[in-house]
Amino acid sequence: MHRRLLLTLLLFLLSVSLASAFQVPDTGITECYDADGNQIFPCPGPGEPYYGQDGNLILNDMSFTANGNGTLTDNVTGLLWQQTADSTPRTWNDAVAYCGSLNSSGFGGHTSGWRLPALIELDSIMDLSVDSGAAINPIFTGTEAADYWTSNEDPDDSARAWIIDFGTTEDGIVAKSNEGYVRCVREVTQ
Repeated sequence: MHRRLLLTLLLFLLSVSLASAFQVPDTGITECYDADGNQIFPCPGPGEPYYGQDGNLILNDMSFTANGNGTLTDNVTGLLWQQTADSTPRTWNDAVAYCGSLNSSGFGGHTSGWRLPALIELDSIMDLSVDSGAAINPIFTGTEAADYWTSNEDPDDSARAWIIDFGTTEDGIVAKSNEGYVRCVREVTQ
């Protein structure tokens, strides 16, 4: 619960600092909690203790458009995503190569720009309101409740990179030789 609260705070701070560059969609959290971690129902109103949690706020509701070519447009961030995740666990280097292969195959009608998502980009499609399985909107198909690679490398160790686990909703740094799943992304305007 504390990890989700920290993730929500991080997303909020990043959305404020990157507001002109990248809009962060709502997390999907609708519950509120007191200082002991007990759920409060209904969520407190303005002026009441514990008001202002993610459960009180709706920021940029998640919105996706299926393009009919294996891609989804994120209507909040403007990113273009693979609709169906690659079902093959890969090392980080193989994941980078896989996204590059989407360019050479012209996936979704695009011959450039497909890449691993940054941590904040991949985190932006996580839906914390999903109760079981992978924490992602069901319009995204083939998502395992497991680790997914990001393009973010560990600044202290180039042999490690960041992952997001769509089962536990946690992120972390792991060895690039580990295996994880891939969902590639590109800018719509490229």
